[in-house]
Amino acid sequence: FLRDPSPTSTSPYLASGHMSSLPKLEHAKTGRSSCRKCGEGIDAGELRVGIEAWVAGRVCDTWQHPQCALESCFLEACARSAGKCKATERAFAKGEVRLAMCTKDHKTYYSVGADAMGAALRPILDAVGADAFEVSDITGFLALTKTQRAEVETSVAAATCGRRSEASSF
Repeated sequence: FLRDPSPTSTSPYLASGHMSSLPKLEHAKTGRSSCRKCGEGIDAGELRVGIEAWVAGRVCDTWQHPQCALESCFLEACARSAGKCKATERAFAKGEVRLAMCTKDHKTYYSVGADAMGAALRPILDAVGADAFEVSDITGFLALTKTQRAEVETSVAAATCGRRSEASSF
């Protein structure tokens, strides 16, 4: 499955052309979509975050308000060697830290290393404003070891470096 970014998409994160399941940021084309977290409508022209999920027997984009998408994220250490990073396709090792992005009952996981977590968070942080975001606000951050927290902070710093003014261009 190769994602073909639509010409109306404002997301620069999907233009690489390789298979990836990174969230995308775009202006809603119509007012028919609703947020999968809060259930409220997303007005035409309003920024929304698209996260791929398996719904009704197919893969489709599910939409959330940027702030709702950020609030739906959590960090965890893998309890066992299971699952793959949706950005890199690399399998998770037991004890490895991963970021989960939730959309109702579906969870999409991203590795903290290899810039996958940063690339996944980047469109959301662009929309909500990286200046207002604290990495310690992500659910599960404080439960991580000091070393794991440092790895997460490095990944988030790489995602926000030089990007703080780009959100205003939407």
